Amino acid sequence: MTSYCILPAFALMIGCLAFPGPVPRSGCLLSQVNSSHPVQALLESFTVLSGCASKGTAGLPQEVHILNVRNAEDAGHHEREVVLHLNPIASMHIHQKPLVFLLNSPVPLIWKVKTERLALGIQRLFIVSAGSMVQFEKEGFSLTAKREEKPLPQGNKHLLEWAEKEYGAVTSFTEFKISRNVYIKVGEVPFFPTTCNIEKNFISLNYLAGYLQPKTAEGCIMSSVAHDKEVHIIELIAPDSNSAFQVDIIIDIRPSRPDTTLVRNLVLILKCRKSVNWVIKSHDVQGRLEAITSNGVGFGKETERSMTMSKTIVFDMPSSHENLIAWAYEHGHYPVTTYTKAPLANRF
Repeated sequence: MTSYCILPAFALMIGCLAFPGPVPRSGCLLSQVNSSHPVQALLESFTVLSGCASKGTAGLPQEVHILNVRNAEDAGHHEREVVLHLNPIASMHIHQKPLVFLLNSPVPLIWKVKTERLALGIQRLFIVSAGSMVQFEKEGFSLTAKREEKPLPQGNKHLLEWAEKEYGAVTSFTEFKISRNVYIKVGEVPFFPTTCNIEKNFISLNYLAGYLQPKTAEGCIMSSVAHDKEVHIIELIAPDSNSAFQVDIIIDIRPSRPDTTLVRNLVLILKCRKSVNWVIKSHDVQGRLEAITSNGVGFGKETERSMTMSKTIVFDMPSSHENLIAWAYEHGHYPVTTYTKAPLANRF
């Protein structure tokens, strides 16, 4: 049985569409959002097929993490890239122990390694199956990271036994279907068992594969998004129907045309009836960003480097498109560029 948890999200494409000028506040005729709408609603779910974790490497010179990919043969050529996100476990600020990663798949993959709070100058070894490549985002990290290609056993049990014989113990084992993003937290948890025993219903926030799917939404475009100032209203009914975890809603802001950089004065009015935390990340967009919400809000490091930010918490923000658009005009946030309402999402 596949285990899973789900977090919400949205993609905001700004910039290069042109529409007639501002319309009256009452001019928002809701219709189902299509691919041309600047705001797209997505749901990112996190799941693994099976796995385990242990503290068995605590007394050994390195941690050993195994990733075993299934169903990679079904992926298209453009999908055969996996971004491997590495962070320390929650109890650790900076990770400083040597690492061994066994990256096994039935077809060649490109593994793109992104790291946060992993100390430089530490040996890391990435062992890949035949034909796979490893690319490192940070040049400093790549100076002490090595890649080796080896014939690896394909079955979970055989791969685990091979690693235990080779290195003495295994810190984590994660089996997952082909995914664009895999999230692994490195570090040994003291209360984990001493041996990694693979379980089918393995659930851990330390080892997750992410899957994105578009979600239905309705909305309208009210004014040209070719202006230097844009006001976008997003109303979310629920981030997830059954999540037991604290939910972050990611908003990715990027130009609608790739390989361009835009300067914009952006106002985001964000409304959710549930208790959520909006996390805003900008890519290739500069200028000012004002976030107005009835929930928590934070900014990614990319946004902090490229935009001047401000945030306002408004606890009595109304619901419904008519009331939210009227509220925006009454508080000086106009012309409104888009309104988008999503029943269920965690990424925009």
